[in-house]
Amino acid sequence: MANVKGRQRVAIAGTVTNMATTEGLPQVLVRITHAPQAFVDQLTRVVQDLITPVPDLSERYRPLLQRPSGILDSLHTLQMILDEQSRNHGVLVSRPVSRMDQTLTGGDGHYYFLDLPPGLYTLTAVFVAPGLCYGFTRGHVQVQHTDHWLTFSQLDLALTLTTASPTAGFLAISPGSGTGAKLTPWASGFATGLIAQKA
Repeated sequence: MANVKGRQRVAIAGTVTNMATTEGLPQVLVRITHAPQAFVDQLTRVVQDLITPVPDLSERYRPLLQRPSGILDSLHTLQMILDEQSRNHGVLVSRPVSRMDQTLTGGDGHYYFLDLPPGLYTLTAVFVAPGLCYGFTRGHVQVQHTDHWLTFSQLDLALTLTTASPTAGFLAISPGSGTGAKLTPWASGFATGLIAQKA
């Protein structure tokens, strides 16, 4: 099928479920935490287009965007910039910003990502019910190059929910950290992870 200008294709789709009940979980934040260079390049252009018209922001973030780093560090830096502006209702959001790097699950736990370049992706899912429970997991999925609009890569994720400690801090999953690692700050505007330390 020939490409249609402006048409979007589902690249990754799946469902996030409660491991104990197998029910779909709504309002789970699903974030791309590792991606091929082509995706990082796209996200870089999005961030640059947002901050360039604002001299203060451009000056503030230029050192971060210009420093040499690996794919993982670059992606994490771009997401920190977007998170910070979202959390602070930032100056850069004079118009709604569509986050190509993350999404929320629907009422049935379903999620999807559109128009991703081919390559290996890591998705991290975080669910938080403040004061009640939290859970996170991650999975890997390969996106193949295809001209078929109905072909996509499927990744279903299951969360084990843990009762939240009243004293737990609102922190988040650092890209590449395992479940045994202490998690690092994640300033998402609409969802956060909780601190989690496993023995």
